[in-house]
Amino acid sequence: MGVFKLSNGIVGTFHFGASVGASSSTTRLEVYGDNTDLLHSIMFNKIMHYSSEEKPETIDLVVKGTRVWGHRQLNTHFINCLLGKEAPLVTIDDAIKAQEIAEKINR
Repeated sequence: MGVFKLSNGIVGTFHFGASVGASSSTTRLEVYGDNTDLLHSIMFNKIMHYSSEEKPETIDLVVKGTRVWGHRQLNTHFINCLLGKEAPLVTIDDAIKAQEIAEKINR
């Protein structure tokens, strides 16, 4: 679980739990805008948009097959970095900053 604040002031939370079985895995991302709207992603196939409307808007995403899981994309990016075809998306400075943030959260 984590909490984040973007440079434009938008805040959000993310929750992640994983297992081999889809029924025991969960992914959740909530982003709160300054207009009090909320985007809530559920797993990898649904987004709920909560606003001043009485009923939230449901956005169903059509995703199928092995490409919906992040492993394929992560592995492809890693291999392309090793081959010099792409620059790493995350640097050692990012890792150090993440560790410093984790230590502050722990304290």
